[in-house]
Amino acid sequence: MITIGIIYISTGLYNRFWEGFYESVNSNFCVDANKNFYLFTDDKDMVARKLPDNVFPQLIEDRGWVLNVMRRSEFFLSIEEKLKENDFVFNLNSNYRAIAPIYSGEILPEDSNDGVSALCFDFYIGQNPDNFAYDRNPNSSAYIPLGSGKYYFQGGFYGGCTTEFLNMSRHIKELTEIDISRKIVPRFHDESYLNRYLLNHNPRIIGTLYAVAEQWNPTADSKGLLLDKDKWFSKNELENIKSLHTEPTLSFLIDDNLRSQPIAIINLQGGLGNQIFQYAMMVQLRKDFPNRRFYLNRSTLQMLECHQGYQLDYIFGVDSDMVVPENIIGQIAKIPSRYVRRIDEPLFCGYTPIKDSTHPVWLISGYRQSEKYFDDSVRENLIFDYTKLNEESKDLLEVIRKDKASVAIHIRRGDYVRDIRTYNLMGGICTKEYYSEAIKQFDADSNYYVFSDDIEWCKKNLPFPKALYISHNHGADSWQDMMLISACAHQVIANSSFSWWGAWLNDNLNKIVIAPESWFNNIKDKDLVPSSWRRIKTKQADKMYNDLTIVIPVRVDSAERLRNLNFVTDSLSKLDGIEIVILEADKHPKIEHIDNVRRIFVEDYNPLFYHTKYVNLLCSMVRREFIGVWDCDVIVPKRQIDEAITALRKGKADMFYPFDGRCYNVSNNVLEEYISTSDESILTSGSDRLSCIYGKHTCGGAFLANRNAFIEAGGDNEQFTGWGAEDLERYKRWEIRGYRVHRTEGAIYHLDHIRGANSRYYSAELKRSTLQALLESCREPGEFSDIYIPVFIFNLPQRDERREHIISQFALRPEFEPILIDACIHPIGAVGLWHSIVKAVMQAKKRGDDVIILCEDDHIFTENYSAISFIRNIVEAAEQGCDILMGGVGGFGTAVPVAYSRYWVDWFWCTQFVVVYAHSFDKILEYDFKDTDTADGVLSALFTRKLTLYPFISRQQDFGYSDITLNNNRENEMSRLFNNATMRLSVIDSVSKAYRI
Repeated sequence: MITIGIIYISTGLYNRFWEGFYESVNSNFCVDANKNFYLFTDDKDMVARKLPDNVFPQLIEDRGWVLNVMRRSEFFLSIEEKLKENDFVFNLNSNYRAIAPIYSGEILPEDSNDGVSALCFDFYIGQNPDNFAYDRNPNSSAYIPLGSGKYYFQGGFYGGCTTEFLNMSRHIKELTEIDISRKIVPRFHDESYLNRYLLNHNPRIIGTLYAVAEQWNPTADSKGLLLDKDKWFSKNELENIKSLHTEPTLSFLIDDNLRSQPIAIINLQGGLGNQIFQYAMMVQLRKDFPNRRFYLNRSTLQMLECHQGYQLDYIFGVDSDMVVPENIIGQIAKIPSRYVRRIDEPLFCGYTPIKDSTHPVWLISGYRQSEKYFDDSVRENLIFDYTKLNEESKDLLEVIRKDKASVAIHIRRGDYVRDIRTYNLMGGICTKEYYSEAIKQFDADSNYYVFSDDIEWCKKNLPFPKALYISHNHGADSWQDMMLISACAHQVIANSSFSWWGAWLNDNLNKIVIAPESWFNNIKDKDLVPSSWRRIKTKQADKMYNDLTIVIPVRVDSAERLRNLNFVTDSLSKLDGIEIVILEADKHPKIEHIDNVRRIFVEDYNPLFYHTKYVNLLCSMVRREFIGVWDCDVIVPKRQIDEAITALRKGKADMFYPFDGRCYNVSNNVLEEYISTSDESILTSGSDRLSCIYGKHTCGGAFLANRNAFIEAGGDNEQFTGWGAEDLERYKRWEIRGYRVHRTEGAIYHLDHIRGANSRYYSAELKRSTLQALLESCREPGEFSDIYIPVFIFNLPQRDERREHIISQFALRPEFEPILIDACIHPIGAVGLWHSIVKAVMQAKKRGDDVIILCEDDHIFTENYSAISFIRNIVEAAEQGCDILMGGVGGFGTAVPVAYSRYWVDWFWCTQFVVVYAHSFDKILEYDFKDTDTADGVLSALFTRKLTLYPFISRQQDFGYSDITLNNNRENEMSRLFNNATMRLSVIDSVSKAYRI
């Protein structure tokens, strides 16, 4: 009986396949032969445990995905003498399963096969080899030129006579070493080398019957199965492992030895105390995740204008290699979002452990104010450089060190008093009463060292006994106060991270640290204060609205609008403890400083004011438990606001409209009379009531909500890009999803102004799409939230302008999976495009995709694009038996409406954005493309059931040149074609609608 050696290589996540692999292959693979298994793995536990007698384990180092697969032949030859004990040797993928008996005669090479057998999927047989996934890089040792080859072999199932197998391995090892020395990675690594070697040999062809992909629906005759890795790994695990070497934008993570190392960037924020929290966390994370590089990003401090900026290097000697280089920041901006894990702090404070993931890039944000993020050894990284102290600090340090009864008192004023946002969050906690109670915790002979950013106020208002008030450290020297605080025997701290670290860095084992019982107003501070510190209750001023933030997105398009905004904010700011945040989006700021109001400016040149987007942005930025979303020209009586916030606090409602649906338009004269008298009845009697919108009572102008519920419900619907039905949609959506939406008796009052562009529909087309969006979103919750669609994007390597353009089109659209394909170069542009299409379809078929999008790099989304509507159209078109669905066409012959937004066309021009269903793949792969053909012409002829969307969601960006025909190779030609097609379809659309019920 012959003996066959089976080689199995797995590292990391792939180790989970071993047991099923061994059981199936030992039972069903070459059932008439003896088998030896050679297990290469980085799993020490697997190697150490008892394995079957015919399994010979080899411990290897995980060198990263690329080196692991490129050096398979090196692994084989490392056990060359053991392999010679077998008659034949086969290398099988770790996810392979033998599901039915396979006899040796079915797969072993025959005399005419050069001693080798290899898997070639059946659908490659008879295909044009120019479309195969051979390595086309002339500099690669795996290079196969166009016009060569006959089969495409899979690297996960091949073998043969032991002698020939070892000869092949030696040859491939030589090629691999050459390429590694040149830092060249072939397209499909070891598989590319295998195809290059077999190009000049005549292996026995092993067909799909012996290794069918699980996602291809194996038949009853199938004998071998390649498990669907997506079922074994989490959604992104496998992709992220491979992405470091296959995604061009991640190439900067690969070193000279082709080793890849993922990175994590911690975005610094806040002043010195907060920066130390984030740095201390990074020190710990470096220990927890040694295979990942960690960096501090100090550029965020410059954007946020944080106190003294970045000082960790100067104060603690933090190495420059811990700061992320600027070139890496630039690279990260180009990375597709699916490779980036954004680790935001889910709570304003409190410990939230960071768990491992395979994303190549982590972006970590948040204050991370808890000692649970690090252990005590971080003190070694937080040693002050005493040589940098000024003379006064040096002298004072000597005094403090000799004083065994020293108590540091830190009093934070500054922004805690002057900035209304900070005051609402943290002000009014460390009161005079707090400090009076704090010093009662110490003996009468204690000496107090008082540190503050307002030392004169402290001298007048907090005359501590036996106190020394320190006032010599300012600006860049402020850190010296922290060092001096830490040198004291005990500390009384403010609710400030600066004094927190002054206390924590005190290494006195018997220290007493006094901290306020509450660190924030209306936000829990779990895990922030160490359990050994003493906390003192303080009596805070009663602020009725210290848990409410009112946000107002605005664009000032008239003098009246600005006047109204000032009046509304002035009225709201009288509510005790309220936080008001205005976001102005315009070309240039028009709103000047408003007392007690935080103002944010966003540069925005879009003539349409994107109200819903800015509402969501504001609500994601604020931190209070409840939000109010206000128009800039609405008066809401205080008693109605009181009733709304009370109901929200008691948990009786999730959203509350502080009026009953009545809205009165207040003229300038009525407003002036109201201001002079404060008589609310004037607003009702002297104003006109506004009409209903869409037959409903008003539900715009102002509402209050639980912030978490608002975010959970999806915020405002960004399908609504301008003025319109967004308020009614929100109301209906919340009702449909079971949220508690309440109203109160009373009207609201709208301040009159000129009806500018932002007070009506921007266009008739936008009005139509808004109404359609309202109908769609007021149904039951959508079923498409977890869908993403593969998009194969064709781009010639030298076309940087187009690459940047197309990346920008998909960068913020999570419903797509963009896959950049190097477009095939051919003297005839149409042939190159068709080869690119075939390349994409072959890859899609190999991946097992159900539906894909073929996309040229001059595609641009129109204003009609909506993710929900587009996905619904894909699903509904499939139900109609559609073969291909175009996002827009540059020309057509005849068009017939088959649905509200889909039209059948007899032929079409332009292939910049085409949805292709899986049942259409084979027709594309089987077509013999001629030099005189065009891609759109062939697709028109191949498929009867072809539809286009209208209104178009895609058209071609005019780059001023075309690859396909000389007739189109002139500026603005693409725009002319699409404009003509749009005009023709609009006529057909209007006629068809006239006959619809």
